[in-house]
Amino acid sequence: MSLDELYIQDDDELSANLYGETDEDNEDWVRESILDVAYYIRSHKFNNYDRRFMNESNKILNLFESFPKALKALHWEVNKYCVKGFLKCLKYIGKKIKESDLQRRQDTKNIMNENKWRFPENFNAINVADVECERLLQADYKNPVPFQSPLERFDWTITASYYMCWFTMQVS
Repeated sequence: MSLDELYIQDDDELSANLYGETDEDNEDWVRESILDVAYYIRSHKFNNYDRRFMNESNKILNLFESFPKALKALHWEVNKYCVKGFLKCLKYIGKKIKESDLQRRQDTKNIMNENKWRFPENFNAINVADVECERLLQADYKNPVPFQSPLERFDWTITASYYMCWFTMQVS
């Protein structure tokens, strides 16, 4: 299946232009949302642990090595939207991620690129951005907004990862 076919799968959403978007706006939205979702999932993989079997005292940050043991059930809300197709899934996941503390636009590297900052000329500004990024990472880790618990965030993120992986595997 090609990326164009994934778009066709949700063609009703595209043609309805519910938000007054043009086709070009849709392409920009899809690109930005994919980047946001990839950032969020990547952060989860490198900064979290399998909360079903570990706790703070015995955690091992190894989610980047492989998928954790399969979930007994998919997160209900992710499944509700993602079973409907790629764009509906992407729109839902993107909206949910925007409610969290840690977001791609606040990452040090993105801020550096946006402001055209370079080492060593902008060292102080980069350092301030990096400290704020680390603060947001810790805030997100301690307070799993918009989820009810760290375990729900884990289940949600793993389910979102499953779907994003599956959609990627469908592209030929």
